[in-house]
Amino acid sequence: MAQPETSSGTWRSRTVIVATGGRQADPKARDELSGGAGMPLRGNAYSAGGGMNLAESLGGVLNLENRGFYGHLFAAGLIPVSPVDFIAFALYQGERGILLDPEGHRFAEETLGDHNNATALAAHGGRGLLIWSEQVQSEAAAEPFVAGSPQMDRWQISKDRGGRVGVGSSLQDVAEAASGWGYAVRLALASDPVVRGRLGGGRIYFAEVVPAIAYTFGGVRADTRGAVLNSAAEILGGVYVAGADMSDIYHEGYGGGLCAAVVTGREAGRNAASEALHPAQAD
Repeated sequence: MAQPETSSGTWRSRTVIVATGGRQADPKARDELSGGAGMPLRGNAYSAGGGMNLAESLGGVLNLENRGFYGHLFAAGLIPVSPVDFIAFALYQGERGILLDPEGHRFAEETLGDHNNATALAAHGGRGLLIWSEQVQSEAAAEPFVAGSPQMDRWQISKDRGGRVGVGSSLQDVAEAASGWGYAVRLALASDPVVRGRLGGGRIYFAEVVPAIAYTFGGVRADTRGAVLNSAAEILGGVYVAGADMSDIYHEGYGGGLCAAVVTGREAGRNAASEALHPAQAD
């Protein structure tokens, strides 16, 4: 079979738009954001920071101090093999449950949302124990978390795919099972009114969880027009950025990836086109 011909060439343009989707596909970036623990990738395998590196090589500045990211909690041991797994493995139950570190301490306000729990876990060692009530499990399995999304039992899917999950009739059952995973669950937790209220009186579901990252929040510094800034915080000229390559669209909160891409992409595209068609006159 004949091999396709390959060739190379040089393209010149007055402007360029950096829009390669962040740097989460770079294992080094995932290690940095999780204190060396690493994270599963919940997205494409190509957004490894190439666009950011290009912007930096042209004089742009990266803001990697923003360690926020969008992601969800996965049961430990799961390996996504298809994009549908990014949805099926996300344990949205977390925002109505209790999240513990290996020493058995709560370290986050779970009700702020599963994506915030993922960020908090990454900043707190990268592995935790999530427990939730039978009522939460029944409701999560019966109704889609997001209207219009597939109805699925994520705990059962995680179990079937080899994730570290379980179910017990009491907190003691949970403590005994989780001890084999390296967790010290204190039975005194049962006297905490918040824990008692969320776990209810039925069975308790649990999972060892890790944060899975969809995309990073840190990136190329730019103004509101998408124009990339240099080290003096001045417009570099000719270089624009959009989407997850742009720094500081979000910090700890999250308002949607598609809306951020649409807004910043249109703005960067409009301004890059204007500059290319009407370049500034030299003094």
